Amino acid sequence: MLPVEVEAESFRLEDDGKMLVSASGEAHRVANASFGYVEHIALDAGALRLIGWSAATDTKQAVRLVAFISNGRFACAASPSLERKDVVDYLGTADVLVSGFSTVCPINGDDFSEDRLTAIGISEDGAAGFLKRRK
Repeated sequence: MLPVEVEAESFRLEDDGKMLVSASGEAHRVANASFGYVEHIALDAGALRLIGWSAATDTKQAVRLVAFISNGRFACAASPSLERKDVVDYLGTADVLVSGFSTVCPINGDDFSEDRLTAIGISEDGAAGFLKRRK
């Protein structure tokens, strides 16, 4: 069983999805650069399970947090805490070794739509970018 990491901070999208803002007011402009992948999505009994990896692929920086927004509402956030050797190989740097995440978000099934799920990674320097979904 994978460990589950969930963060307490909440976020909202503003400026037509171009700005991610934390509940404390910290704002992150969301770039078009890829910040990793959500590889597994499962909804079961009021819980949304998300597995994947996040790193700034353009600068090859580690990501400190991934925020998940579903149907325009904050679902949860997770800090990458799992080692991903495949991501090290893909990006060519050991700086992204701890880039994997596995999280379970409590969610009302009516609030979830897989095609309206947005995942955004935030790097240590505050840069932000979207995670793609593996189909």
